[in-house]
Amino acid sequence: MEKITIAELLHYDTSMDIFEHTHPPKTSLIGSGLYCPLPLAGKSLIWGFHILKQAVIAEIESLECNRVDVTGKKELLMLALDLENRRGMYSWEEKERILLFLDEPDAIDETLCELIVKENPKAEKEKLLQFYNLAPELKKLVTAFGMEPRIAALASCFCPKALSFIMMTFGKLTFSEKRIFFEHVSEIFKRDNCLEDDQYSIVSDSLSSQFPIKAIEKIRYPILSSSYQKLEQFNTRYFKGHGIACEAPPYFEGESFTISFSISNGKNFSKKLNSLKSAEGNIDELFGLL
Repeated sequence: MEKITIAELLHYDTSMDIFEHTHPPKTSLIGSGLYCPLPLAGKSLIWGFHILKQAVIAEIESLECNRVDVTGKKELLMLALDLENRRGMYSWEEKERILLFLDEPDAIDETLCELIVKENPKAEKEKLLQFYNLAPELKKLVTAFGMEPRIAALASCFCPKALSFIMMTFGKLTFSEKRIFFEHVSEIFKRDNCLEDDQYSIVSDSLSSQFPIKAIEKIRYPILSSSYQKLEQFNTRYFKGHGIACEAPPYFEGESFTISFSISNGKNFSKKLNSLKSAEGNIDELFGLL
């Protein structure tokens, strides 16, 4: 253990200043010596930049330091993460700086990830690399909207105009709706080889509608959407106001429809039968939808 002046510490290497430190220690505690000694490796400060910055503010002359015999970047990073001790609480910006410090992002392994997340380090490694490889504008989808890197990567085929509109209006969708919307839009753009104007039109029209997910599903599944629309028209034409519902099997995959209703007396039952009788001659048009 040794005391090193602040002036000297400010000339140490700062490449490991990768944590955000939204809650720095009180200067009064540092002035009273109640802080963790700063770990040093050669002329590099491994951890404790938040302490150093507060010491500068408080005009403290020197800080207790401890020199460690660690040289490899991975080992230095593991020590810093151990001292930081915020598993499961690191921002994506911090995670990216962790990868940048390693020089080779692929060098990150499950051992390191165990110090970053509380569970499933293998999955975290995949997410980190996915995030690292995203274009800067797509990283904003992860940091600003909380999207998974895998889903944000789907926007790699989106034109800037369409992506900009999405980011301006995305607040109206829930987390799961954002994922569904991106998956549908990505499939539509690839399937139809959409140009910039077409992309913008699809995105703006669907997100401006009252029900964005339904709007984009109509484009993603035109045949299925048309089938639901025809079923709705059939129900409206023959059963609306009569308490009868005709339901299709999921995704119209099956061999039969389900017609349901409830009755309260014989007269009511007779009215139901009359409604069903009126639909009898056109019932075959429904089976053409299966």
